[in-house]
Amino acid sequence: MEAGLVGYLDGSIMAPSVNADLKEKNEWLQYNSCIIGTLGYIVDDSLAQELTPTMLASEAWAIVKKRTSQSGIIAKLNSMQAAITTKFSKAKEMNTTIGELCDHLAAVSSPVLPLHRMSGSLF
Repeated sequence: MEAGLVGYLDGSIMAPSVNADLKEKNEWLQYNSCIIGTLGYIVDDSLAQELTPTMLASEAWAIVKKRTSQSGIIAKLNSMQAAITTKFSKAKEMNTTIGELCDHLAAVSSPVLPLHRMSGSLF
């Protein structure tokens, strides 16, 4: 497969047509299901239950990205950096600065959908 497995995630490798031969259909189904299974294995149980073998790998990937990116580690790191770099100054009221600091720290401590730790081989 020239596009690699990434093609399943970005949708560039689509399901074979109804007229495709059985070998091509089975190969596509095997890779698609394996990718969804792997995604389900590395995310927490509540998110894994949203991923079903009957969906496309690109749909599963979109769900995982949406659920883990919006409140994910990058957002938390940005909030942590903002909290660390918050400075008190005479130009801004102290209560306002404390409120901003609390907001940043609350964003850092809010729960994130955890990824399972992977041990051993997936296949």
